[in-house]
Amino acid sequence: MKNSKKLGTKGYRCLHRKPIRDLHYSICAKILYILLLTIILAGCTSPTKEILVTSITLDQATISLEIGEQTSLTARIEPESASNQKVVWSSNNEDIAVVDAKGVITAISKGLAEITVMTMDGGYTDSSFIIVGFQEDLNSFTVGKSSQWEEAIFIIKALGDEMNYTIDLINDIEIAGVQFDEYTFGDVRGIEVTIKGQHIITRSSGHFLLSLGRGQNVVVEDIVLDMNWHDTNFGETSVVLVDDWAYLTLKGNATIRHHREVGAIIKGEGRMFLQENATITLCNRGVVVNQFGHFYLEDNAVITNNEIVGVVVRGGYIEMTGGEISRHHNPLRNGIVGGVHIQSGSFWMLGGSISNNSATNHGGVYVGQTGSFYMDGGVISGNIANIGVGVYVDRNALFYISEGATVYGNVESGAPEDLANTIFAPFGVGAALFCYSYYLNPGEASYGFGGGGDILPHVDEHEEYTNHTIEGRGSSIFRNK
Repeated sequence: MKNSKKLGTKGYRCLHRKPIRDLHYSICAKILYILLLTIILAGCTSPTKEILVTSITLDQATISLEIGEQTSLTARIEPESASNQKVVWSSNNEDIAVVDAKGVITAISKGLAEITVMTMDGGYTDSSFIIVGFQEDLNSFTVGKSSQWEEAIFIIKALGDEMNYTIDLINDIEIAGVQFDEYTFGDVRGIEVTIKGQHIITRSSGHFLLSLGRGQNVVVEDIVLDMNWHDTNFGETSVVLVDDWAYLTLKGNATIRHHREVGAIIKGEGRMFLQENATITLCNRGVVVNQFGHFYLEDNAVITNNEIVGVVVRGGYIEMTGGEISRHHNPLRNGIVGGVHIQSGSFWMLGGSISNNSATNHGGVYVGQTGSFYMDGGVISGNIANIGVGVYVDRNALFYISEGATVYGNVESGAPEDLANTIFAPFGVGAALFCYSYYLNPGEASYGFGGGGDILPHVDEHEEYTNHTIEGRGSSIFRNK
């Protein structure tokens, strides 16, 4: 019995002590775990959220320096609290200007360099033009090759408004041209540029060779603007584009030539002047004047030998005080006119000549829609077509001829020689002047302002057609006393 009692007591102790010990160890382990976790957490801080860069801006867009001079640019990162403030500086032309890691610029030689700063975070960039060595002659550039032309243009773009520049070409150059939404001289206002020299500028790509933006004034003197129209990669627009409120003057022996579409387009309130011995030639259409545009043909300037028509007026205004519109031979089967096509708008002729043009229908001048042609001087002669060879006045159109103006020597295709320049021929065609009369709104011609201009016969002895009043087929043709 004793042994069994001891055994029982021992067993009792074993059964009850082990769980108590295990429980003690478990509680201690948990306490130790909590203590360790508390210590670890107490030694840590909450992680900081990274703030990303959204942009970078330089404090100056252009800087003009002399050779050897130094300056610095300041870059502003947005937001200012961005986590990564590191940037990289670079120069696109280290022969002109270099920049160090702090944005300090050193001018090396004459020319133009572009300094760029880039953020390490996000790769955001901004640039500034550095113009070196042009402070003495900042507004005058001598250009000897295409890259120098582009350099001069870049400087003009960089400096911008209300400044005068002169570009002297010392040899022929080829430039890339511009697209529809670009301007050769930058999208700036108020600049005046003179391009001069006895050389050729050709274009290798793009839609225009020379394009003017709003408020720009460009003079081209003795320069040939050549589009080389046989290259079919070129855009079908024009050699030059004169945009709203821009002014373009071609003078000396300046020439626009070789385009599959138009030599010059004048838009909006743009103005173009063709002066002295300037020429527009060898294009499909010489000049197109759109609504509100103005074109002035002066001195001995010439629009000649364009393949379809010399001048098209689409709601604009043309004033001709000299020069000539000549030798356009419209080859189209239904070609309306060779010389001047006034779709709408007005043409005021005070001098010069519209001569030796030909087309299937009308040779010299076609006045259509709501167009008007005022002839206060000058000569219309030697034009050849089937109907209205000198001037054809379509419905709603107006033609006025006054003292000092002369229409003579125009030839109606296939007509007898003695009818070649009548005002009204028996078959309803007239070589000198024909007014449309079939509809309710016929063309109207007023003849003889201020004493009367001369509509002369093709054959000199037909004097009855000089200063003579003729009405026929409902046309309103009359002489003003």
